[in-house]
Amino acid sequence: MARTQSSPGRWLTLCQWCETDNPLWGLTVHPKDAAFTCGGSTGGEATLLSLRGSMVGWGTDIGGSVRIPSHMNGLYALKPSSTRLPYQGVSVSTDGQEHVPSVIGPMTRNMDSLVAVTKAVINASPWDRDPKCCPVPWRSEVYEEALSRPLVVAVMRDDGVVKCHPPISRVMDEVASKLEKAGHEVVSWSPGSLHQECIDVMVYRSILSQASHH
Repeated sequence: MARTQSSPGRWLTLCQWCETDNPLWGLTVHPKDAAFTCGGSTGGEATLLSLRGSMVGWGTDIGGSVRIPSHMNGLYALKPSSTRLPYQGVSVSTDGQEHVPSVIGPMTRNMDSLVAVTKAVINASPWDRDPKCCPVPWRSEVYEEALSRPLVVAVMRDDGVVKCHPPISRVMDEVASKLEKAGHEVVSWSPGSLHQECIDVMVYRSILSQASHH
């Protein structure tokens, strides 16, 4: 979610947060401790899954709306490539915004379920019903080959715009260490000026949008 406010001097405040709160149901909190967030924006589905109220959950994701609440609740989630899974008929708050498209991704309590539900949707040939969906079948040989070799994982500890809080940095280092011990290759990665340029574009577009309403 994002909230923008423009003052008479056209200073812009851009605030982003990842919680689940709406006027109809109110604030959704973590199922194990109400003092903590369940994440967002698909926090309700993540909470339901965590409480074993459903077998599989689905959410829409651009910047983490499926992945963040899954992380918060000890779940597994997938943000697929754009157009890999069908989106037809699903309401979206960013309709018409195509440069960073929202995608639908599954959420589960274990990895086997995540693979099974993703495979089931793709094997149903969703491109026959959704013309935007890529007509690429499930390729078991590609999946098995990827499982048989070490992965190359890039770790971004600082994008030059926002620094991680110390506990998050600690967890990232622990994960990187465990991946290396498991035989995977971990490389440090920096986006250079790309993230700052993205923020500049977002703020500029927000200012133009605000100005067009005055």
